[in-house]
Amino acid sequence: MAAVSAVMGIDEEDTKRPSRREEVQRSRELISCVARRHSDVGLEELARWLQVKELSTPSHAVRRAEERMKDDARFARQLRQVLKILVCSSMQA
Repeated sequence: MAAVSAVMGIDEEDTKRPSRREEVQRSRELISCVARRHSDVGLEELARWLQVKELSTPSHAVRRAEERMKDDARFARQLRQVLKILVCSSMQA
């Protein structure tokens, strides 16, 4: 979460709130993708964190993130930056 906030320049609390703002949607998609593809976070935990009722919501966010990575170089770069931050912070721990 902190890594996505740092890369996207969006407050963590804003990312938890439902919003149609493009930056918030991108942040939520990044969080969902990283959580599902690069950690052991389950859909229920992710849905609780995103404050949504349906388990399909984070699942759809992962799908949208994967599609966006194909067509949006900026999004792919942001994902790489988030992963780099996470790797560096885990190496320091």
